[in-house]
Amino acid sequence: MKTKPLTAAAILACLLASTFLSCAQTILSGNISGTWTPSGNPYIISADATVPSGQTLTIQPGVVVWIGQGHSITVNGGIQAVGTSSQHITFQALLNTQYWNTIAVNNGFTNLFNYCDFANATNALAFVGTSSNLVNYCTFSNIINTAVDFNSQSTNDSQFVTAFQNSRIQVSFTTFQNVSNGIAMIVNANNGSNATLTAYIANCSFGYCRGQAVSGVGNGNAYLIPSNGSCYTSSGIIVATITNCLFSFVAGGCSFTIYGANNYCNTPGIGYGNVQLLDNLFTYVTNAAISLTSGTYSGSSPATLINNIFTNTSSTIVSQSPWQVVIESIPPVLLVSKAVFLQSYTLNVGSNYEIQASSDLINWTNQGSVFTPTSSSWQSTNVWPVADWNQLFFRLVQQ
Repeated sequence: MKTKPLTAAAILACLLASTFLSCAQTILSGNISGTWTPSGNPYIISADATVPSGQTLTIQPGVVVWIGQGHSITVNGGIQAVGTSSQHITFQALLNTQYWNTIAVNNGFTNLFNYCDFANATNALAFVGTSSNLVNYCTFSNIINTAVDFNSQSTNDSQFVTAFQNSRIQVSFTTFQNVSNGIAMIVNANNGSNATLTAYIANCSFGYCRGQAVSGVGNGNAYLIPSNGSCYTSSGIIVATITNCLFSFVAGGCSFTIYGANNYCNTPGIGYGNVQLLDNLFTYVTNAAISLTSGTYSGSSPATLINNIFTNTSSTIVSQSPWQVVIESIPPVLLVSKAVFLQSYTLNVGSNYEIQASSDLINWTNQGSVFTPTSSSWQSTNVWPVADWNQLFFRLVQQ
């Protein structure tokens, strides 16, 4: 069975238990890593905890994690939280009236969250500068601010070493319910090299979002070195594909913004975007279902919108230059089927006739109502699909 969040009474019973015999539990804080198994449930984060660099935390199916009010888990190493369809992994507060803070992931690895349930958090997942992240078959509920936040940035140090230039994220088959913001993405390019964030969001459901269901920002910058007057310019590029998602009862659907800055340089950094929205349904959206805005120093950016459906939205698509919006609607697919209609040139005017059909020339069934022709020439107004021409027969029976 799917693991369910425990009740407040069960939580208190565990916390008050004097021995592990009455309620197994694992209380953790500080540095954490290794493998968590259901036998240690619940894992209680009693203070801020950290996965150190070079180490990995692996969470197995069925594990329940209780995070204390205001506490966070910071992942500087790696994290793999992989549940199954029958055994989810749960991240929740100690009590339904409390809120834990966030799971902040800061690394260059591939991080995976599968079949995880996140409840009662300020910001559930926050990925900063990470290279590849996958969130699949998860649920987010009762999140005060942002459920999933991706901040991809190229950093600069004294040697202008580039870090985290290109990041990739995937969120699929995931539900966001009763959150302020669903997925927020931003790419900041700061060090003279372009930075790109590529996102793929598919088969997700966003319901009762008080803010923006999905938002993305592409930000370019120019960096001035005061000592010699040199400038390093860079472009921030956000690339996003959103397909087959439901946006229902949300304040805003999908919003993307591009802009840049010059910071006293002659050549500014430019913000770019490349967005595809395919086969999404927007219903009961308070503001714009799709918003494509721009600021100073933004570059030409394509946006392809195909087969999106809008119902009960205050506005469907709002866009500004230099976004180049192409709206397409794929026509319905026509399936060709063999069919017949019937004709006769020898009917008796004024007589009554009835159409009958048979597949064996023995058993006949009536097709439609009795009709009276006004001419000897007649053609049926109905057609009959025929899967096998040799197995369907018709006749006219005079009444």
